[in-house]
Amino acid sequence: MAYGPDEILYVLVLAGSAGVAWNLPIAGAIVGLLAIVVTSYRQTIFAYPHGGGSYTVARENLVVQWFPAARGDHGARRLPAPSVRASRAEAGLLERYRGARLAGDCAGHYFRRPDARADPVVCDRGNELYGAWQIGSTSAEDYVKKGRQFAAVMLLTDPTIELVSCGQWGWTDWDRVVLDGLAQFVRYHSIHIYTGSRDYYTNVLEPHKSDQALRVCESLIERTRLAQKLDHSIGIAYDEWNVWYRTRRTQDLRNAGLEEQYDLADALAVATFLNVFIRHCRSVTLANYAQMVNVIAPIFTRPEGLFLQTVYHPLRLYAEHAQATALDAFVDSPLLEDPSVSAEVRDLGPFQSLDVAATCDVDGREVCISVVNRQRDLAVTTRIDLQGRAFDGPVEVHEVNATDVSATNSFDQPELVGVRSRQLESTGSSVEHTFPAHSLTVIRARLSAAAG
Repeated sequence: MAYGPDEILYVLVLAGSAGVAWNLPIAGAIVGLLAIVVTSYRQTIFAYPHGGGSYTVARENLVVQWFPAARGDHGARRLPAPSVRASRAEAGLLERYRGARLAGDCAGHYFRRPDARADPVVCDRGNELYGAWQIGSTSAEDYVKKGRQFAAVMLLTDPTIELVSCGQWGWTDWDRVVLDGLAQFVRYHSIHIYTGSRDYYTNVLEPHKSDQALRVCESLIERTRLAQKLDHSIGIAYDEWNVWYRTRRTQDLRNAGLEEQYDLADALAVATFLNVFIRHCRSVTLANYAQMVNVIAPIFTRPEGLFLQTVYHPLRLYAEHAQATALDAFVDSPLLEDPSVSAEVRDLGPFQSLDVAATCDVDGREVCISVVNRQRDLAVTTRIDLQGRAFDGPVEVHEVNATDVSATNSFDQPELVGVRSRQLESTGSSVEHTFPAHSLTVIRARLSAAAG
């Protein structure tokens, strides 16, 4: 462009004075072309932060893609390729999104809450793409490259969309690379965890792996935000978590079905997961239990009826009684005496007998305390003390327990593990309670008004 004016004059002077009059219009066209080139380079840098030469850009973008219309009555619609390339599946997802239809796709899932006008759309770009078992599995670097293109298209379509990056376990190199590459676009980073063991103590203590994963992932996010000077927060979406080990040990078991039969120990593990999420509520902004019916699920059905598995009860109790604000709970209970667990689990300790989470409502007038006694054979008597407040009336106690940690519900015995509810009389700022061995107890109480 630098020698453009000289070359214009050389050519136009041959046409005489009439040709010189075209100098300004042609110069204007060159300025317009220059603006297009600058814009193109900006888009290229945005879409290819790790480098993209002319061949790469041309190969991946000089195409015309055909996508189905949002509604079938328009037939097929011919769309030019966007300035940053989305895959065929992603562009189809965008079309369905424009038509306000709920959609899911192997390239991404998006979910709309019941009141779609009040809440943002949350879009998760891919599921476990680090794993060879997934169609479309890839390296973290390639995932970032495609994810940036996907993010640009989605945010161009609707700037209110909240995007989720596909993480792994929260502490891996995959998580680090993905956060570094996509942090500027996403509002959540997803991680997964499944635990479980036939050994009782391993089973009820392994959920503390999620506590470790969250601490590491929180640090990775904070490091990335500081390094990139990002103003927006990035929450952690624990969008798959559960106890799952019986039906996943071999491929034959998986092929036979994933209808896990849960026992009391599994219910205590699920409650421990929920306590961990409450304690990390500043970072865990989404947490999706996998799944809900039959497949590794709390509800088991067949044509003539259903029963509630043991893990249903902690999910229901927390949903009904946990409050909006997490509290810091000081816990002093006997330590578990060298439980027979692997070194990997032991390193997560030491473990207190009682695992506790506490919440209160926004007005500070109602409190919920969730207590898992992991002792297999020992009840623990303790005193619950309130600092600067007092109980206001009887205390509700909801207890999940059974005679044996291996107890399971079934169609023949649907209530072998259930919930027993009662009330405790309370006066003043403390109440004493004995937490039975291998039990979950959810306590809910009204509090007196704060002084002053």
